[in-house]
Amino acid sequence: MSNKKKLKSKSGFTLAETLLAVLILLLVSTIVANGIPVVRNVYNNVIIGANAQVLLSTAVTALRNELGTAQDVVVIGPDKKEIRYFKSSIGAYSKLSVDATKGIQLLDYVKKEDGNPIPESGKTETRTPHNLVSYAAANKNLIVTYDNADINNDVITISDIEVKHENGDKSTLVKLDSLNIRVVPIAG
Repeated sequence: MSNKKKLKSKSGFTLAETLLAVLILLLVSTIVANGIPVVRNVYNNVIIGANAQVLLSTAVTALRNELGTAQDVVVIGPDKKEIRYFKSSIGAYSKLSVDATKGIQLLDYVKKEDGNPIPESGKTETRTPHNLVSYAAANKNLIVTYDNADINNDVITISDIEVKHENGDKSTLVKLDSLNIRVVPIAG
């Protein structure tokens, strides 16, 4: 008798209800699976943008530190992308320039030669050029560049400082139109 009651019981799910639940679960799973790459891309873009902002700030600070106490500042080249100056902190001349693939490069000359603000080739020993802002700080996929520089009355103006992504199109992520640095040479 108890077996007949169990068979006649109306509790449980019908086939239609089960199929509907599976269909809803399938739709939700598909939406979530397709949304994960979109969310990941948005997250990566936000992180890259934040890193670019920090890198621009770091580059501006490095430029101010590097050029703020410079002496004998000279901007050269037809495109005005090279800045040469004397650094009293190392007792030698240095050069800032822009490399299209590496960003702002810094080259320190090891020793000063007879007071000449622009050392001649072969006359002065040099160190290997390095990035103004290290690759570690740049997160290995961002570079900092500038368009040109000028000096007028002890004020160095660097135009269009940009942080670019090292992808194929070198897209600009953040940009500072102009940076003015007043040169205050250290007496020495």
